[in-house]
Amino acid sequence: MVNIRGAETPIRGYNGEDYISDAIRKNKAWEPELARIILKIAQQIPGVTFLDIGSNIGVYTVQAAQLGLPTLALDANIRNLLRLHLTLQALSLKATLIWNFIGNNQQLRYLKFPKECNVGAGRKSSMNEGSEENWLNDTIPIMPIRSEKLSRLIKTKDVVMKMDIEKGEATFLESSGSLFNDFKIWAVQMEWQGSLSTEQDRMKILDFFTKRGYTAWKSPNVQHLVSSQWKTRSDMIDILWLHSDFQLKLLALKK
Repeated sequence: MVNIRGAETPIRGYNGEDYISDAIRKNKAWEPELARIILKIAQQIPGVTFLDIGSNIGVYTVQAAQLGLPTLALDANIRNLLRLHLTLQALSLKATLIWNFIGNNQQLRYLKFPKECNVGAGRKSSMNEGSEENWLNDTIPIMPIRSEKLSRLIKTKDVVMKMDIEKGEATFLESSGSLFNDFKIWAVQMEWQGSLSTEQDRMKILDFFTKRGYTAWKSPNVQHLVSSQWKTRSDMIDILWLHSDFQLKLLALKK
């Protein structure tokens, strides 16, 4: 059960050890403040589509669907999407579920999971990549797609996005093609994994957003960040990339 806006909502998780499922059982919540702010942003924009990139078992997707937002959830782990499908079905909610990796090539890939049972930390490996001491290789092959392929599934002009794809954020942006030109993407929430991502990927992400008129804000308190505060940080923080056209709405957000 997840406490969503004061009501307990059943979310189908994992019965065994799993980081997110365990947190939900213990706290009846998963990233409640982060979800609150990105969904509050979405509610400021009439007719917006919510993209949940790296949905896991769907805590964000369920909340967006409950608000009546057209919602797309992408995840590379079919087990997560099966659980999310059952949750949506039980709650009579609708969302489009997409089972794919994001990537630039058409080579089949596999997930690998950390042995400490964090399903959400699954990452991609190649078909011939050997097992690592602290990782478990999955056996289900997955075909990558470029993120620009999501365009044909989005039916509105305006979009808000949450992205949590374990070091895959730079690849998502690289393969986005005209996605950010064809749609008005007002806000993107993402983890800034300073200690896990490469300097090259960090600079790709920074360059991508700044060239398109976005500024970085710390989530969930919507505090503006200058580059010296975050781009070289080695810890993990959650960043909101807000388009310049949205910043006039910030006063309403903070109320």
